[in-house]
Amino acid sequence: MSISSSTPKVALVAGGTGFLGSAVVRRLLKSGFNVYVTKRQRSQLDRLHDVVSKLSFVDVDGGYPIVIPRDVDVVINTAAAYGRSNETVASVFGANLVFPVALLKAAIEQGVRAFINAGTLLPPVMSDYAFAKAAFADYLSTASGSVKRINLRIEHMYGPGDHEPKLVHWLLEQMAQRNAVDLTKGTQRRDFVFVDDIVTAIDVVIDKVNTLDSFCEFQVGTGIATSVRKFVTDLGDEFQRRTGLQPTLRFGTKPTRPNEPDELVANIRQLSAMGWKPEVDVDTGIRRTVDHFLRNRRKIEVSH
Repeated sequence: MSISSSTPKVALVAGGTGFLGSAVVRRLLKSGFNVYVTKRQRSQLDRLHDVVSKLSFVDVDGGYPIVIPRDVDVVINTAAAYGRSNETVASVFGANLVFPVALLKAAIEQGVRAFINAGTLLPPVMSDYAFAKAAFADYLSTASGSVKRINLRIEHMYGPGDHEPKLVHWLLEQMAQRNAVDLTKGTQRRDFVFVDDIVTAIDVVIDKVNTLDSFCEFQVGTGIATSVRKFVTDLGDEFQRRTGLQPTLRFGTKPTRPNEPDELVANIRQLSAMGWKPEVDVDTGIRRTVDHFLRNRRKIEVSH
């Protein structure tokens, strides 16, 4: 990320203690930004343990309105609740709709230059998470004020250290515990995009923010559809190569979720025209993800 006199230099990252948010925070610091991170009392700082001293924190436990520091010129919202950890519907809508609406209102009131939202390419009928994300995207598109508003519609994000309830980490944990894994047929095709590539997409948006319209929406992925069955099989093969343990993957033992589309793949032409391209292919991403999992999990008995 190149920083010029017209490029934002102070960022507030909402959800900065999470998977995507912490990766964004690290990239911003490396690029010379001053970085604020929203934090609640229950927030875990493990992902940021080595850079905490370089950060400033904004407490959002006090309810609304949210107070954004006066020197912030770009807000990046990566906060999310997926509904996979026994969250209530209210908490899913709170994290994905109510909180970002309050954050956007605060950004407009403060007069920041840009608001970047990490959204989803999932259709709203898929889940409460997808519905709430879509509702906020609609709100973002119609909000008034001088703030540049950018919605990133991200396809299936994965990478080292992802949240435990999400698919890739859950699969690896099941493999490590030698549990048989019940799966759908896996014929659904998805665009698996590595977290680092999403971070560089945010880089490009920040660099080009002054050339963007008042509201822009970009799809983020690789532009390549891979079947869930192939991705999961390749993940299992890499796990077996590293550990000697053969996963038991039982495809076709679970029904496909209602309203699940056969294919979701990002159209990345707009971002590509701005100079961005994904760098991490699926094979490399799987290797890096499995390697991180094995290095950071408790000892797994290896059979060779």
